[in-house]
Amino acid sequence: MLRTDTRRPLLSASRIALITALAFAAPAATLVDAWTGFAHAAGAIEAGLAEPAARSFEDEQRRIAELERSTDPGAKVQLAALLKSGTQVSATNPLRVPRRAEAVELLRSVLDVPGEVGVSAAEALGSLLIAGGEAERTEAVALLRRAADAGDGGAAVRLADHLMATSAGDPKAVEEARGYYAVGLSNKEPAAAQGLARLTDDPAEAASWRAQGLMLLRLRAEHSGAAAFALAEAYRTGFGVEPDLDQARRYYRVAMALGYDPAVGVYLNSGNATPEEIVDGLQSAILAGSDQAALAFVRNFMNGGNLPVSGDDAAFALRILRDIGNPDAASIEARLRLVGRPPFTRDPAAAAAAVADILRSPDAAPARLLAYARQIRDMPGAPEGPAIALGLYLAAAERGETMGAVHAAELVLQRGVDPSPEDRKRTFDLLAEAGDAGDTRALVLLGDLHRDGIGVPRDVATAKDFYGRAVETAGDATAYERLAGLILDTAYAAPEIQRAIDLYAQAADAGSAGATAAIGRIYLTGRGAFAPDRTEGERLMLAAADAGYLAALVQLGDFLTATGNPDDLARAEQLYTEAAAAGEQEGTVGLGKLYAARGETDRARAAFEKAANDGSAAALVAMASLTLGPTPKPEAIAEARDMLERAQVAAADDPKVLLAIARGAVTFPDPEMRPAGLTILITLARRGMSEAARDLVESYLTGSGGMKSKSEAVRWAEEAIANGTVEPAIRVGEALLDGKDLEIKDPVLGRQLLERALAAAPDNIKALTRLGAAYASGAGGEDDVEKAFALFLRAANAGSINAEIRVANAYLNGVGTARDPVAAYEWYVRAAEAGSRDAMVDLARMYASGAGSSIDAEQSFVWFYRAAEAGSVEAMQEVGKALIAGYGTSRNEAEGTRWLVTAADGGSVGAMYDLFSFYNLQDEPAAFEQAMLWLRKAAENGSASAMFRLAVIMRSDDRFAGDRAEAVGWLQKSAAAGHKSSQRLLQSLATEKSSG
Repeated sequence: MLRTDTRRPLLSASRIALITALAFAAPAATLVDAWTGFAHAAGAIEAGLAEPAARSFEDEQRRIAELERSTDPGAKVQLAALLKSGTQVSATNPLRVPRRAEAVELLRSVLDVPGEVGVSAAEALGSLLIAGGEAERTEAVALLRRAADAGDGGAAVRLADHLMATSAGDPKAVEEARGYYAVGLSNKEPAAAQGLARLTDDPAEAASWRAQGLMLLRLRAEHSGAAAFALAEAYRTGFGVEPDLDQARRYYRVAMALGYDPAVGVYLNSGNATPEEIVDGLQSAILAGSDQAALAFVRNFMNGGNLPVSGDDAAFALRILRDIGNPDAASIEARLRLVGRPPFTRDPAAAAAAVADILRSPDAAPARLLAYARQIRDMPGAPEGPAIALGLYLAAAERGETMGAVHAAELVLQRGVDPSPEDRKRTFDLLAEAGDAGDTRALVLLGDLHRDGIGVPRDVATAKDFYGRAVETAGDATAYERLAGLILDTAYAAPEIQRAIDLYAQAADAGSAGATAAIGRIYLTGRGAFAPDRTEGERLMLAAADAGYLAALVQLGDFLTATGNPDDLARAEQLYTEAAAAGEQEGTVGLGKLYAARGETDRARAAFEKAANDGSAAALVAMASLTLGPTPKPEAIAEARDMLERAQVAAADDPKVLLAIARGAVTFPDPEMRPAGLTILITLARRGMSEAARDLVESYLTGSGGMKSKSEAVRWAEEAIANGTVEPAIRVGEALLDGKDLEIKDPVLGRQLLERALAAAPDNIKALTRLGAAYASGAGGEDDVEKAFALFLRAANAGSINAEIRVANAYLNGVGTARDPVAAYEWYVRAAEAGSRDAMVDLARMYASGAGSSIDAEQSFVWFYRAAEAGSVEAMQEVGKALIAGYGTSRNEAEGTRWLVTAADGGSVGAMYDLFSFYNLQDEPAAFEQAMLWLRKAAENGSASAMFRLAVIMRSDDRFAGDRAEAVGWLQKSAAAGHKSSQRLLQSLATEKSSG
């Protein structure tokens, strides 16, 4: 147990053990830095300001009372010295608390006393004020000069030190300092010798001065903690004396026994002291009045150090620290009470009360408040930690620490706390002040708050403004990314998407690998007017991974998995494996999903379980889906429900994982789970998450969440518009315009919803094209081809390839605008060069017909060929025919038939018929067989002309004499499909039969 007998005599220096770095106190200064302050305190002995001798609390109080009653002015100087050094808190609390303000008042009261008293008061007051603010330092210099000129050695050395620190090498100031050091040395001040040593360039002379200083220091070390500590440092470091660790330990013990706090934190570089000896030394230092020793004692217990400190010992040390209002102690107590570490019980209210004490403490500097907040916020097993930390962050901000406002806002954004309206307002006001002052992180957070509508109305425009200011202020990578992401959320026009890419590129240049991955995702999947570029996308994703953004490996793996291509799946497995090996949890989840898609259930479950054990909520969601399977049994449903519930706890407030949980819940086999999924979707949608809003309206449109409701779908679509997201409204508008479900079909309301979406996002390509189609067809109201054309033109100018084709068609046919084949040609070129296969085909036909340009068979073939290579089956047929005929290119029947076969395999009935025509012109028997093979395929695939031709051949060619009945069957199918010749032939056959 920690000794609590404060009446016992001060332990001898030999009983004070070594103090190590495990004490967690601040490192000691070097001897050079320590001389000035330490030696002055040692020199106070001769001036009558010696450090108070060890005495009991009662003796000390009695001495204070005697000095207070004394009418001798010198008594006030002695009392000031006692108060300055610190008085014991109480009979039961051995710690000493400096009483600076009282000491200053006493010294001011005797400054004008003539003789030694006034000089001593001037020296003492100057020594106190020299470390203060500018005004106090000015006064201190005048007081020290007065005392030094009167022969006070301590004042002379302090003044000389100040002159050297502020002279910037000015020769006049240096010479003045040299003179004051000489005054100090005449008064046997150790620090004066050290000062003179620093002012000489002669090594021998400097060594002589240092030796003289050490001799003077030894004379005072047994009476002054500061002098003992300075001497110990000299022996430890070998500064001016041969290194001697034994001597160093001796003087450290003396310094501690005299209550000199800096000695508590010194590392003695010795393995001789046992933990028990260290604890004994700390206890002795505490009883000598050292609050630093008490803090070291408590911190060792708090942080699980290797000293044998019991909980009761720590509790006592903590109690005596709390008695003096030590904010470090209050912070430690708050953490201990938050987790209930014995002997403390878990008591969040008591923890909050301890923090309230910190906030009232004048000693709690802003930087310390930030440290306390961080420690309390991150306490494991303490859910109240973030809420308590918020008050500390706000207090730090109000005391001038900008990061306090930033961290407070981060807590609110992360929804780790639910602050009171007053604290919420304080957070925003302080953050706004930091933003106005140009703090980049504050500007970014202000953008986040307005983007997400947290504590303020959701306002995307204002969020963009804050992000833009952050970009302009510091070119911050996070600001670039935030602004790019916000633009991309609603961008479909090519210029806006390009702007987002440019911003991401700037973020990447500023060191963000995540920004590189963001560009890669745009290229991989395409966006709005941007056609996909898989090669560039993969390159960027791998570059992001190489730069440390391992999530890019997972994202690229997800893209490859979605293709379903066996080679892509194999590569995806490699990427997931690489990510998992590097510690990326989602890589393991990706492997599980890949195994599940392959049907490798055991491997998938093992991967999911590994990730779940590592804390992955996403793995639990995926494992729930795997557990359910296609036909879930009751026990599987119960197990999956448990997984989803565990996932929700593990997800905390991660919106992406919560969205996955919601998606699983709204389609869960047990209907009781679906309302919970809807609730999550509603929560996320209200926060402005566009994906959640889309899922929510989809759920109400289809009834997947257990409730089909047109009114709810429309309501949430409109709320999404208010939150700056129009995609849900477009989805509902489309469903109401032409949905197959008669219960939700409402074309008028659908068109109105699309109008609202377009009003909220005037450049949204999807809203422009979908509304244009409604006006073109008359869905939901009167048709208006001119308005439709105007909408398509806006979308085309914004970069929509589909709209470009619609505009080209309108110009070509004169629908909604004057007929203009040249303009049509120009729009087809624009769309074709952007990668549209349909536009390539239309452009090829324009070159073939000469509409909008001169007839150019070669250019026609070029564009058909480009479309064919891009996968257009229609173009493949045209390329095949051109090669066989040599139209616009060299004749090549083998290559032409290859293209026709490719088109036929792709489902082109026309290509099948063209192959029949080609082979039917050949004389060889094998060619006839090929011709009939392709003709039958064309017929079987619905070609009425092929059916008619097949029937005619069967009726007229002796090789099909046995197929007359089948021929009639093909005629009947062809006639039913509207083929006029088949209808006439069947009628003729019927007439012949009736007349025969």
